[in-house]
Amino acid sequence: MLMFRLCYYDIWIVDAHGPFHAVIPETTLSTLLVRDIRAQVCPAQHVRPASSVKFFRNMIFKALSLLSLVATAVVAATVVSDSLPSGTVTCGSNRYSVSSITAAINAGVEDMESGNLPDDYPHQYYSESSEHITLYCSGNGPWYEFPIMPNGKIYTSSSSNYVSPGTDRVIFTESGTYCAVVTHTGAASYDGFVACDND
Repeated sequence: MLMFRLCYYDIWIVDAHGPFHAVIPETTLSTLLVRDIRAQVCPAQHVRPASSVKFFRNMIFKALSLLSLVATAVVAATVVSDSLPSGTVTCGSNRYSVSSITAAINAGVEDMESGNLPDDYPHQYYSESSEHITLYCSGNGPWYEFPIMPNGKIYTSSSSNYVSPGTDRVIFTESGTYCAVVTHTGAASYDGFVACDND
């Protein structure tokens, strides 16, 4: 039977989410960004059959694949808080369901994360005390605004195919927490806002 000596390292690994602890075989070590090798476990008598090495590698690969899928799912899932409206929101003559509001927030967060900003949306929203708009999200911002369309479609626009953002906006945090639905309709100034009914 083919025999193979496998060394293990007790290390801290640094990735985009910060450092984490792991015990890995030396064959994997060169592919990782390592902050600190704490200890090496490779005694002369530590000999494993090649089949055991292959099994161990397969287990590591499956575990890393599962972690990758979980991380992707967490990133893809937009968080929208329980402060969502209890029913239909009315902005002038336009009416929006909670599912339409959630879809617009999700689209805004996705565009922000991808860097795809149709007609510069979403962009930062600034709360003006003179407008008396209640934000149903905690914290002091930053907040973002994104168009919500009365036809039920998700807003998109490009230089070759410009689409007006219309009058109505969803306001949300960077993580996708709902804050408000506002409209330019009936505002005191051209670029001002008022709260939509039942937001």
